[in-house]
Amino acid sequence: FGQSDFPERAAEMQRRRDEDFVQHEVRLSHTSEELQSLQSELVQARSRCAEVRVEEMRLQVAADQDRQTVEQLRQHVRRSEATVAGLEAEARFFGLPEGTV
Repeated sequence: FGQSDFPERAAEMQRRRDEDFVQHEVRLSHTSEELQSLQSELVQARSRCAEVRVEEMRLQVAADQDRQTVEQLRQHVRRSEATVAGLEAEARFFGLPEGTV
């Protein structure tokens, strides 16, 4: 290679550098777009997670209320059964036929 080839080689090297630079810019652009997309997905996932936590708490409160209501109803049934048993005993004491209470 002589000095007469130098401008051609320099121009070729510059073209390669320019092409490499463009390729890197394209990759960087794609990477930036992908990063933005992933960040958006992360925000959405965090939002859904917060919504799920709120719903979970709401369901827990409802379940606790249901348990309390069930226990109150059980107590009411026991009191009613005791009242009925007492009335039946009293009816028998007074000689009333069974099943009248």
